[in-house]
Amino acid sequence: MFCLDAYGMTENTAKNIASVMMCGMSVEVFDEMANMVTANAAISLEGLGQEMDISPPTLIVGKNVVTRISSVKTLAAEISTEVGVIEVNIGLEI
Repeated sequence: MFCLDAYGMTENTAKNIASVMMCGMSVEVFDEMANMVTANAAISLEGLGQEMDISPPTLIVGKNVVTRISSVKTLAAEISTEVGVIEVNIGLEI
């Protein structure tokens, strides 16, 4: 199984997450957060008998950014947290 995931959020939300996770440390914290979330999802799926490969996260910063990271159809969900809204995009290729 191949899993594609992308996370979107405002710069303010990203800074709030970094502040909560690592007391305001560097931008690499966002990569680590994405890596932790994706790894936990992979572990959960493997517990259900689905093997999957994950790749290291990529951080894209900018305004009005449009990307195409795969032709795999994705499901997008917004998660409201205490530090802001996070958009999670997940695509699975079985």
